[in-house]
Amino acid sequence: ASDTPRRKHFIRKTTQAEREYLNHVFDLGKQGYRYSAYDGKYELFYPYVEGQKRIVIYLSKYRKYGKIGR
Repeated sequence: ASDTPRRKHFIRKTTQAEREYLNHVFDLGKQGYRYSAYDGKYELFYPYVEGQKRIVIYLSKYRKYGKIGR
């Protein structure tokens, strides 16, 4: 058995749309990024390719809004 990480061993859970995007990056060689923003949550999937090696950098920012006052 190989010790090489497999894409199914991602650290975070993904949505169906995110899995489809990642499959396109790793299986089909897609190089475009994926950005989403909603409810104060920003996410960016950015693929980096060097030769035959691919990684996807995931950046996120969450803004928590609370109630001001009583």
